[in-house]
Amino acid sequence: MLGLGNSLVQTGLISTALASEYSISLDGTGDYLSFTETVFPISTNGDNLSISFWAKRDGTGTEDTVLSNVNNSFRRLTFEDDGAGLLIESDTNGHSTVGDVTADTNWHHYVVTVSGNDDAESTVLLFEDGEIVGDDTNHQFGITNGVEFTINAIGFPDATNNLGFDGLLYQIAMFDTVLSAPAVNAMYNSGTPIPLQTNKGSYTAQNSLLHLWRFSENTGTSTADDIGGLTATFAGNTAFNTGIPTDDV
Repeated sequence: MLGLGNSLVQTGLISTALASEYSISLDGTGDYLSFTETVFPISTNGDNLSISFWAKRDGTGTEDTVLSNVNNSFRRLTFEDDGAGLLIESDTNGHSTVGDVTADTNWHHYVVTVSGNDDAESTVLLFEDGEIVGDDTNHQFGITNGVEFTINAIGFPDATNNLGFDGLLYQIAMFDTVLSAPAVNAMYNSGTPIPLQTNKGSYTAQNSLLHLWRFSENTGTSTADDIGGLTATFAGNTAFNTGIPTDDV
């Protein structure tokens, strides 16, 4: 009888049963990954969105943009230039929510959840390492009818305004549900990433995945979206990296 590991290899499931062994490296000076522009509605009831990722920044003092639209300096998910805030901004310039995060160069896990409602407003929660660090009850994100979150890049190409991400990113995922606090804590898993393609404990959102960039190829100039088909193409000095969250936790 085959052992579990051999069974996974035989059935081709090994890549989805394990967390990736690779991250992506961006140097903050023109590095980014581009993909087909995609719209995420956020302004009405049922417009639910969650974003999960791991980040290790090389420093603070400049913005570090995680998700963006290369045609705008808004439409983004970014660390603020003091390093102590994680901000998400919609298609309407200035409509944003921010949470307090740790300003250091260690690996951290982040989740942003967005829940729209019939008043054309959104409720936003931000998590760092399984704990809530931002709770927007003032509806500053998605406060206008028709507001959306339209992105087409990981990172940002504009080095002139210090908006590019400088450091490592790992396992970026997007869901069409609001992840619960227990689910977020299970994903953090005390600093050891879990494979998001498989439900585990309080994490039961496998079937709600929209997009998942695992950076597991470790070769080439693009990386697959294992769920939604948004292949991301490298620009600048973007590269795969062997640094992953378990390295320093």
